[in-house]
Amino acid sequence: MPSWHFDILSFDWKSAEDEKGLLESTRKISELITAKVDGGLPANRVVVVGGFSQGAVISLLTGGERKLGGVVALGGWVPLRKSVASDVGPVPVFWTQRKRSTCPNTIESTSDEELRDLKGWVKKVPLAVL
Repeated sequence: MPSWHFDILSFDWKSAEDEKGLLESTRKISELITAKVDGGLPANRVVVVGGFSQGAVISLLTGGERKLGGVVALGGWVPLRKSVASDVGPVPVFWTQRKRSTCPNTIESTSDEELRDLKGWVKKVPLAVL
C-alpha cells in the first residue's frame, strides 16, 4: 500500500502542488517514525526509503521535517518548493535522477549501477531496520 496520497496537478514545474495531500502523506510517515522512536529507536538511525517518484518526494519532504539518519529518493522532485523549506539540512541524502524514457508505456525502474551505489551508501550510514 503506498504511503503517498497526493495528486500531481500538472507536470509544469511552475504550477501549484497538492500541498494538502503532500502534508497528509508526510504526516502519516512521520507518525510511523514517531512510533518507532517512542519505542526506543534513535531518530538518527531511521532512514526514510521512499522508492520511486511520488514516494521519493514524500521521503524528501519527511526528511526535511525530522532529524533522521538519512533519506533515500529514487527519482522525484523537490516538493512544495514555493511554500515549505524543503531542506534536509545535514541529513545524508541518496538521490538518483534518471532520464525519462522516450518509449511510451515504460515502467519507472532503477539500474544495477544505482542499486550498487545505494548499497555502498547504506553501508556508510548507521541504519535501523523498521
